[in-house]
Amino acid sequence: MRTQQMGWRSIILSILISGMLGACVDRHSATAARQLSSPKQRAEWRRLLVWDDACEQAYQNTKLTNDPGVETYILAKADELVMVFCAVGGYQPSFVLYHLKEQHPELLSLETYSAGDGVSLQRNQSTELWGEVYFRAESRVLTIVNAARQTKDCGTWADYAFSADTASLQALYNKFPCPASISPPVSPDAVKPPEDWQRFNLNAVDKGIGE
Repeated sequence: MRTQQMGWRSIILSILISGMLGACVDRHSATAARQLSSPKQRAEWRRLLVWDDACEQAYQNTKLTNDPGVETYILAKADELVMVFCAVGGYQPSFVLYHLKEQHPELLSLETYSAGDGVSLQRNQSTELWGEVYFRAESRVLTIVNAARQTKDCGTWADYAFSADTASLQALYNKFPCPASISPPVSPDAVKPPEDWQRFNLNAVDKGIGE
């Protein structure tokens, strides 16, 4: 009889201990969830990221909906890429990117290329970016397709890889000059560039087109 009583006491004690541990885990999980929760409104995002007035004014002047104009992409636990739209009118948006790690934001400046003369690519370092964005979570690669005109049949197609706290340009394709004849609008592939776009040699001293 005494053995049975001790057995029941052990079972009850085990249940109580499990309940206490479970409560601790639940409280810890809830705290972690609160710490990692993202803002819901654009004003809340701006207080966290602090983008400039020019971007905000451009968004307010061109927005078509009440959407906050912010997209997030998970890089790792408590580590994400945040895209904030600026101008959203026209055929492609402008935006800024932030690396948000454990709620500490960093405005990203990316290596970009543009053809101001419509022919030759020139290197830039830019915080304000233009184009359609595609993010591949499995490889942590961000593709930015910056069309030179509304038909999207010329421009640049760039791949950026994220590792540690850096974003580096891995591949760049382009088509310049734009065709003389206007073709029907196209939708660039998010996975691979158009077949007739040339790969740019990022290591070349001469910043001309092609390899």
